[in-house]
Amino acid sequence: MAVVCTCLVSIYVFKNLKWSDIPRIVMKNARSTGTILFVAITAKPASVLFEMDGLPTRVAAMIGGISDNRIVILLVLYAFLIVVGMFMDATAAIFILVPILLPAVQAVGVSPLFFVVFLVITLSFGLITPPVGEIARY
Repeated sequence: MAVVCTCLVSIYVFKNLKWSDIPRIVMKNARSTGTILFVAITAKPASVLFEMDGLPTRVAAMIGGISDNRIVILLVLYAFLIVVGMFMDATAAIFILVPILLPAVQAVGVSPLFFVVFLVITLSFGLITPPVGEIARY
């Protein structure tokens, strides 16, 4: 509904969009959405395979071996997630990393809601940093 209202306002009020532009815009958005969904679809089976292999348990033991302090563990995860975000799409990283890292951070007492917000924000920071992200020049 919001897209239809926005298109109508752009066409009739602001007059910066024509009806002939709509098919091109829809095709461009379909390509972008298809690319993102393809990455998500291929990341999900990888996550399932990691879970079947027992990787979350091993990662939880490894993270627990770093420190018992959850602040230290979150700082280590912050650095790791920045690097992951620099090279991997956030959607794919979330599908792959949440099933692996969530049991580990829950074991040290981090709230799942806090961890997911932390993960999304940190991956977003990684996404805008070089080599993949571009620095805005004004």
